Amino acid sequence: MAGEASSEVLARVAALRAQIQELDQRYYGQSESPVADGAYDALVRELHELEVQYPELRLANSPTQRVGDDRTRGFRKVRHAVPMQSLDNTYSYQELREFDRRVREGLDGAQPTYIAELKYDGVALAVLYRDGELVQAVTRGNGVEGDDVTANARTIAVLPHRLQGTGWPREVELRGEVFMPRAVFRELNEEAERLGRPPLANPRNAASGSLKLKDSEQVRARRLDCRLYYVLHTPQLANTHYEALQLARSWGLPISDYEAVCGGIDEVVAQIEQMADRRADLPFDTDGIVVKVNDFDEQRQLGSTAKSPRWAIAYKYPAREVYTRLLGVDFQVGRTGTVSPVAHLEPIAVGGSTVARATLHNEDQIARLGLMIGDMVGVIKAGEVIPRINGYEPSMRPADARQIVYPTHCPACGTPLRRDEGEARWYCPNSLGCPAQVEGAIVHFASKNALNIAALGEATVQKLHQAALVTSIPDLYSLTPERLYPSAQNPAGIEGFARKSAVALVEAIGQSRRTTLARFLFGLGIPGVGVKTAQDLAASLRTLEAVQQATVEQLAAIEGIGEQMAQAIVEFFTNAQSSRVVQRLVEIGFDLRVDEVAQLGRGLEGMKVVVTGTLAGLGRTEAQELIRAHGGVAQSGVTGQTTHLVLGAKPGRDKVEKAEKLGIPMLTEEEFYRLVGRK
Repeated sequence: MAGEASSEVLARVAALRAQIQELDQRYYGQSESPVADGAYDALVRELHELEVQYPELRLANSPTQRVGDDRTRGFRKVRHAVPMQSLDNTYSYQELREFDRRVREGLDGAQPTYIAELKYDGVALAVLYRDGELVQAVTRGNGVEGDDVTANARTIAVLPHRLQGTGWPREVELRGEVFMPRAVFRELNEEAERLGRPPLANPRNAASGSLKLKDSEQVRARRLDCRLYYVLHTPQLANTHYEALQLARSWGLPISDYEAVCGGIDEVVAQIEQMADRRADLPFDTDGIVVKVNDFDEQRQLGSTAKSPRWAIAYKYPAREVYTRLLGVDFQVGRTGTVSPVAHLEPIAVGGSTVARATLHNEDQIARLGLMIGDMVGVIKAGEVIPRINGYEPSMRPADARQIVYPTHCPACGTPLRRDEGEARWYCPNSLGCPAQVEGAIVHFASKNALNIAALGEATVQKLHQAALVTSIPDLYSLTPERLYPSAQNPAGIEGFARKSAVALVEAIGQSRRTTLARFLFGLGIPGVGVKTAQDLAASLRTLEAVQQATVEQLAAIEGIGEQMAQAIVEFFTNAQSSRVVQRLVEIGFDLRVDEVAQLGRGLEGMKVVVTGTLAGLGRTEAQELIRAHGGVAQSGVTGQTTHLVLGAKPGRDKVEKAEKLGIPMLTEEEFYRLVGRK
């Protein structure tokens, strides 16, 4: 039995509580992840062990005895009908087997059946349906009460406003997770770079912050996703957790497709190991497997502690963090002028790929991490995709470590950099004369989702700009073959061009004048306007002139465009510099058509279609455009709403398995082309 706690133990307990409470406030209250999950869990575990050793130190409000608190000012507070608890977690199979032992003891030796489910890395949500209608959505909050985010939850496309089918009770509550798909996270960060805003840290924090935005249209633009993983039990519904989930699926609710019924803990471990290899290929972030006792009667028999149910535990995969040497830092200038630091690393394998570069975001991030060149830095794949530096090991700092000095002048043109009050970014104001900005704008205009001038890559644009042949986007349309390839009149020419390639480039540029209004708008690089927003603008306003003359109120009324984005669009077209570029392009003469989605055919009308693999002659964007042009809805991932999966060459295993599980019909490439009238 432990004796009285020493002054050192008392001090350590107090320090741990203060540190954990600060981290909880940043994680739940400010949607930040200041430390890796493993580091946070280690602090909680240490505090728990001290409280077990010295029971007199255990307090009712200790972080080990309560759920974190994500409540935010400005939202109505709603008390949960049943407390919304958090889960105990573990990183080891030994502790998982100890959990199994405790469960069997609590069931008087009976062997339970478990459900092993993916643990989504998002923000918890409770949704309430009454008479089949979605009437309430509430965050976890402090576990007892949460924030009413019903209006924002209604913008989540997969969450039905009304239940389908029959058999649902008059009132039913479900719990689940709201998350941001990786592709959306990448697109939003690309947009942030264009606007010169700080990037989102990771998909989990982005989802949490998005769900608490005050403007529901801004939430809609964040394209959040959701999976529900628990039905609050009523006896007439089902006897087991798995049966309840299948019922909820039949009502059109977004239920996880990655769960397995396991006869014992060995099968659970096998499922964990199987998903460890697959989760990197998923379109969303996961950080573990949740293990639940399947039978509802057994769940009630096991009960709960003040913080967590005794019938469930989360196995968390170890963070994919490795250490390598920081060799140096370069500063890159984006097409909007933002100067971004990029770390150069000794190449190292992280999460299945070799990493030699990582983002450092901005000057504030470098200062916050306290990095120096020469440090051994921890590299982690944020969102399992984007490598970032998570910190450094102080004990391994070399004696000759050097400070990272942020530039005061633009690395591309030498112009003094600016940093606006309240902003994190340094930027170059020389938008007309800075080579990096000029070349970036031209490359973007010619990119695949814009004017799609395939021969105009970064290297070619750089050569044309350095030769002063193209100093702005409109200059592209004054190029002639004779100015590109070597000839008697032009002995030098442009490196890499012969007569044939010069003619081909000029012809491709000329052909790009016949394009869609959506592609043209995206190519202009309007702050905040991505591919989808450009399509919405074109479909709603129909002409370039209408877009140019639209007011903030008219733009904000378009679905998916909030007031902030509307303001940015108006400012773009009233800015002297950008309006001059647009006017020159208008004078060149563009045939800007609007995609008439329903006029090409009706072969896919009423169908929600996902394409997996490669279709002959079609890229991903073209395939989605073809689906929409024939009356269908193009989806990026298989859900319960998907009606058909098209199989191209080398289809994705996960999408195929998911479609098979949901009973979704699959089309061969030939069958798909027949439906859209192609041979």
